[in-house]
Amino acid sequence: MSDPITRSLVPPRPNLGPEPWPKAMSPELYWLAAGIPALAIIGWVIWRVARRRVARSVSGATAADQVDPTPRGRLVALANTTKNALAAQFGPTWRAKTTEELAADPVLAEVLGPEPLGELIEFLDGIDRLKFAPERPNGNRRSFQDDLAKWEPRIADVLTRIKARANGRQESPSRRGSKPPAARL
Repeated sequence: MSDPITRSLVPPRPNLGPEPWPKAMSPELYWLAAGIPALAIIGWVIWRVARRRVARSVSGATAADQVDPTPRGRLVALANTTKNALAAQFGPTWRAKTTEELAADPVLAEVLGPEPLGELIEFLDGIDRLKFAPERPNGNRRSFQDDLAKWEPRIADVLTRIKARANGRQESPSRRGSKPPAARL
């Protein structure tokens, strides 16, 4: 019998030596790990502040309306006051209604009557043109001071009617025929 040939292991050439120790994490990774949540928190705070500002501007007159003492600014503030009175009486969705939607609404026609409703729609239409249409030179156009003197008492009367309806609320037609809540039990 023959002897098996013994083989020996030959290391790779050149010998690379031992593996290096793992390096410590770089400080940039720590900054990145802390920076991402910090940016998320800052973004959340900015979003909340912006949301509160929008809610404040929807719930009441804006700061620009309160600060602008010019007749034009007072006319716009009067329109905002009217929209706020409608929203207080009929709900917050009424603030978003257009002038055309207000003109076609039967509930508002019932509350105000045809003549005050026509005045209100005429006023709001004029304010819409004032706010959104470009300024055009027109020789026969009255000044904002004249418009303010004309509309303030009329809109005050409309606001009085709306608020009087709010103070002397009547039951809605759906509840008139139903029994009081205690009697339903």
